[in-house]
Amino acid sequence: MGKLPANIDYYHSLETLPYLIASLCVEAQQALKGIDSYVVDQSRGRAHAVAGVPTHFTIPLWVIEKHSKDYQLWYVAHEIAHIIDFRTRGISDHSAVFHAILKRICPVSSLKFEVTYMKRAAGRGFTDKPNLEDLI
Repeated sequence: MGKLPANIDYYHSLETLPYLIASLCVEAQQALKGIDSYVVDQSRGRAHAVAGVPTHFTIPLWVIEKHSKDYQLWYVAHEIAHIIDFRTRGISDHSAVFHAILKRICPVSSLKFEVTYMKRAAGRGFTDKPNLEDLI
């Protein structure tokens, strides 16, 4: 485990992330070589990178405690898609490139959560309006 940012409360004892990661496709699992993952008591997860190089990703505790496995798999796949995007382009956003990656690695039964997320994010001005038909 690398140096952890001081402003994040990490839950090291949870076994959920390795279980969820093992449920994803081989491409997603291989993308995580050298990448740490943490469950955090925060409002949102994030793929972290330094100078465009991914270092770790976080998943909020509420995702694990309050949501279905399909939702958990989407959330983990979403952050891993950012990791893959960082590794291939050196940046990551919610572009068509990112969504093509997510569509490859996310279980089909979980992709519906990306549609809901992108609609909310677009409504708050966090992202451009996505082409949602391309996701499903």
